[in-house]
Amino acid sequence: MTAIESVKKSISTFVEQIASDSEQETVKMGSIAEALRPAPYGPAVHLPAPYPEKTVFPLSLAASQPNTHIDLVAEIKELSTSGKLRTLLDKHGAVYFQNLGLKSADEFSQFAHAFGWAAHEDIGNPVRRTTHAKNVATANEGPNTQPVYPHNEFGLSPHYPAYVFFYCATAPETGGETPINNSVVLYHRLKERHPAFIKEIEKKVRIIFT
Repeated sequence: MTAIESVKKSISTFVEQIASDSEQETVKMGSIAEALRPAPYGPAVHLPAPYPEKTVFPLSLAASQPNTHIDLVAEIKELSTSGKLRTLLDKHGAVYFQNLGLKSADEFSQFAHAFGWAAHEDIGNPVRRTTHAKNVATANEGPNTQPVYPHNEFGLSPHYPAYVFFYCATAPETGGETPINNSVVLYHRLKERHPAFIKEIEKKVRIIFT
């Protein structure tokens, strides 16, 4: 076996394990499996401590069967009201919904509002954004030659969102990825590697994990 074949096999095994872990998670979720099923997602990883072993990030879910966005909204409302979706977010840090069949910014807006969480209003945001639907806007209108570095949404403002949704209407052939990080893991790694720096920061600011 060549080195390339070995790497491909390792990646394939890892992806299969992630899918298996997601499927086991969905079995534990009970009735949520009627609306959503586990779906493989290549970029998913297993989170290190302080998370339990084999915690998948993000947890990937797809619609169990083709539904209209109206049916999907109704299901999300029920699942959110039951607290199951919040439990998944608390455990995994992020949920990646795929193949939901949403066809427009308006449908995505209805999907996002179905969770029942208070909508965040942009106050004092210097970034130029174009609104496409209720509480749905482009992420950034800056030139595509300029990278957007990892950040917490409204991280320098006391008015920040508790949840952030991303929606891809039309995926480009190349590029356009929106990577996400787990701030809990980042914080613990920084504390391990630079304890004095983190201790000094903690004296000056309040760290909140939402």
